Amino acid sequence: GSDEVLNNLIRAFVGEGQEIAYVQPSYSYYATLAAIQGAKVRIFGLDQEWNLVDFPERYQGQLFFLVNPNAPLGFCYPLSFIEELAGRVDGMLVVDEAYADFADDHALELVRRCDNVVVTRTLSKSYSLAGMRLGLAIARPEVIAALNKIRDHYNLDRLAQAAAAAAFDDQDYFRACVAKIRATRDWFSTELRVLNWGVIPSSGNFVFATPPDRNGKRAYQALFDRNILARHFSDPMLSPGLRISIGSREEMEQTLAVLQEIA
Repeated sequence: GSDEVLNNLIRAFVGEGQEIAYVQPSYSYYATLAAIQGAKVRIFGLDQEWNLVDFPERYQGQLFFLVNPNAPLGFCYPLSFIEELAGRVDGMLVVDEAYADFADDHALELVRRCDNVVVTRTLSKSYSLAGMRLGLAIARPEVIAALNKIRDHYNLDRLAQAAAAAAFDDQDYFRACVAKIRATRDWFSTELRVLNWGVIPSSGNFVFATPPDRNGKRAYQALFDRNILARHFSDPMLSPGLRISIGSREEMEQTLAVLQEIA
């Protein structure tokens, strides 16, 4: 939903041959968007405590993307870390908050305090409107003006706008759905730990979990064979585990039953 916003941020602030950066693992589509604009890409890894590895005292690239909560791992950086990071980034810091509605905190207030912070959101996750392709950016007026200059004139159709307005208007339903997903996520995480799975505390609508034998591919295949789809990654950092989206309580009970069966 926010892909167009992310693309327009690169178009507005990054020239051909200039640099963007992001954390690995996170949203791999940043590299694709950068390639379209002819931009260079720099990637910063994570250590075991989720600190950025070899991040400079001053990052001089044009854009730095930070997914928070992280996807696919699910952990969430505190606001103090993001504000400190903004002070070390010479260009724009884009906080991609696709999953923020499932977390305890967000970075919106930093838009007021830091002139180089942009927060992006999508209606694909917490509002369940993925097919409408709706996203938004929250930023200083001069940043929004720069984005307005390059966006397509008819980038949202009338149906999508009506869906967004209706979704924003019904906050009671929205909050109830988010609360149900968070409760199911926390219950599911606890049950996985009972099975001796390693579970990263999640602030998203998914969990990243590692089976006791660290054979994520085997667990993935067992679920797939029973028509349950999870996400397995070939990246060596991620391959021992699975990213499991949170569905209904019944769906997660079925998932647990399979994982108990193959334990």
